[in-house]
Amino acid sequence: MREEILTMIEKNNKLSTKDLADMFGVDEVTIINEIAKMEEEKVICG
Repeated sequence: MREEILTMIEKNNKLSTKDLADMFGVDEVTIINEIAKMEEEKVICG
């Protein structure tokens, strides 16, 4: 799911975590956690 999240953010950085959750059929907390992990691992900066 990480690559898909990154792709969607790259295409449209205005998407909210709620929007992403709806697109992937998961709850918003899952998206928030994945983004936080990627930030901690320096995959994304933000």
